[in-house]
Amino acid sequence: MKLKLAVAIALLAVACGSVDGTGGGGPVGSPLTIDQLKFKVMDAVGVPLFCDPDYYPIARAGGEEASADTYYPQIKADPELYSAIVAHEHLPSGDLDEPAKLTLYQAFKRLRALVLTQNGDSYTFEIRVQSHHHRDLAQAQRQAAMPDLPCRRHSDCDAGRRGPRH
Repeated sequence: MKLKLAVAIALLAVACGSVDGTGGGGPVGSPLTIDQLKFKVMDAVGVPLFCDPDYYPIARAGGEEASADTYYPQIKADPELYSAIVAHEHLPSGDLDEPAKLTLYQAFKRLRALVLTQNGDSYTFEIRVQSHHHRDLAQAQRQAAMPDLPCRRHSDCDAGRRGPRH
């Protein structure tokens, strides 16, 4: 019930555009892009739980950093996506250094994990948010950086295989 209320509040807050003119939303009342809307939803209800392709089914040392370098040109080539991530993550304009590219890529993966479906003049979505345990586990996996370390198998990742891959 609390999640449904939070979702309703989030959608109400973002339905007419940025409520405070910050976070890349532009002036008050300007329409948000899909990526800006996704960030507003995540800010309101939490980070989506998803199977991170850099850590499931097998984590590799340096794999996420390599993927960040690989995806950087693709992300930067989409000005709407790039500006939404840069604004939300408070990244500098211009070419990014390696840590900033990693932050950009991690935000990109979160955006891909949240699917918004247009239904008339509104959007619907389903989201499972990360608990503190999942967030801590993901952070520990990133910090460990052990080569060829398989991720712990769990039903969320297995269930994700049945649906669209993100």
